[in-house]
Amino acid sequence: MKTVSAAQANREFSKLLAGVLRGEVFTVVSRGTPVATMGPVAAPNSQRVSAHKSLLQRLSAQKPGRARSANGAARNWTRDDLYAD
Repeated sequence: MKTVSAAQANREFSKLLAGVLRGEVFTVVSRGTPVATMGPVAAPNSQRVSAHKSLLQRLSAQKPGRARSANGAARNWTRDDLYAD
């Protein structure tokens, strides 16, 4: 991993992107503090994509209901109850 200053990254952005295309990873620092990392995009993890699809299907099939507390009791308050005048 190479380190470049923010000013250098600004001046040489095209060069850095070319390096990223070759698989290089750069840490951008501003006043000595790392602020960003530039690197190749990781391929989507098939297990993560599958879990995301499954979650969305389950949530779309789920009927909305009243919120419940940790012990299962219904929360019988409204949004207005949360704010004092």
